[in-house]
Amino acid sequence: MAETKNGDVYDLVVSQKWVEVQTVLYEENVSTRKPEKDLSVSRKTALASYKDGECLRLAILKGAPWQTVKCILRCMSMLAQERLEARNGGNTPNHMAMMTEGPPSVEVIQKGLNWMYTTNKPNKEGDYPSHIAIKRENDDVPKEMWKALGDADKRDKSGKSAVFYAVERGKSVETIQALLSPCYTIPRVWSLEMITKDVKLEDCETILHHVVLHSRECSDPERVAQIIIDRYDDAVNLAWNWKRPLELAKQNEGIVDDGLLNLLQRRTPRRYAYCACTVM
Repeated sequence: MAETKNGDVYDLVVSQKWVEVQTVLYEENVSTRKPEKDLSVSRKTALASYKDGECLRLAILKGAPWQTVKCILRCMSMLAQERLEARNGGNTPNHMAMMTEGPPSVEVIQKGLNWMYTTNKPNKEGDYPSHIAIKRENDDVPKEMWKALGDADKRDKSGKSAVFYAVERGKSVETIQALLSPCYTIPRVWSLEMITKDVKLEDCETILHHVVLHSRECSDPERVAQIIIDRYDDAVNLAWNWKRPLELAKQNEGIVDDGLLNLLQRRTPRRYAYCACTVM
């Protein structure tokens, strides 16, 4: 193979020539992970153009296939990934995979976990990859992605996991259901600030309360609430600010979706439903 010039790999990534990138990188001395001092001069030149992680960042953002991402990862050190995160607001490769223009690649996330040194942690803003995914303009994240990310139960600085933003932003019922799937206990808003103020987890807002408060923004509040109630047996009985979901809905009657209000009235135990009737 002809010797590569400095910047060749980077230019190929910019041009999205994925096969050519793999061809340049997938030579025996690179794929066998030989120490850099043992690499040929041409390989050293090729490595120099992406050792700081820029090629990995661009490849992920441009939606490169897993084979290309894998070839780049083979040649990166832990230090290179740490520098990449430091320059990009603490965003890991998983965060970057959620920022692509097209649908994120489930394969890159699933298989990349075995290669990427720093995964499943927040960026400098406190967001996990699932938060980034939910804040996408398009609701085009495959449902398999949430399981692959494995951070659906992680909270950001405000104490919210991704499912709370999914409700606020009107994401599909399927997305909300997928985010609830790994949560064995009902999601609550619980931040570090609350912990320092000795606020107990059991006194915090639940996802069902959140659906009530954001029933206008939620894509299908009645169906979402039904899923929550069916999944968490005590969801309708849990109080936040001394109010159960039905009491909160009664307090905001006229704003809350009628179907959601009727569902809460049917599913709330009679002793609590009676208390809700006294709410002004």
